[in-house]
Amino acid sequence: MLLVLLLSCLQSPILRTGTWQLLNCSPAWDSNPTWNDLISFAWKDAAQHRMLVIVNYAPHASQGYVTMLDRDLAGKFYSLKDLMSSTVYERSGDSLVSGLYFDLPAWSYHVFELQPQTTL
Repeated sequence: MLLVLLLSCLQSPILRTGTWQLLNCSPAWDSNPTWNDLISFAWKDAAQHRMLVIVNYAPHASQGYVTMLDRDLAGKFYSLKDLMSSTVYERSGDSLVSGLYFDLPAWSYHVFELQPQTTL
């Protein structure tokens, strides 16, 4: 099942036509170095579709903040639909640009499609 989801995700046009960005990860709190085990990146295409990926590439849980670089996300609300699971989060664009907290189990990941919300 996981392979089917991954192959479906890889067919997304944004991965071929969008612009890729490495995102900033930062500590969740002082004295917790596990944020160094997170890697995050995003794609954006000409139609402003966005995809956000975060991976914990460590054999232990890792916590940290991910900061998206597009300031135009602020002041809006988004659904973050995980294309690899049934997980959906509702978040403000302000939290996306100021730092979105993640606590990921060992070797886990999210592949989010960001969908703008028209109503709260």
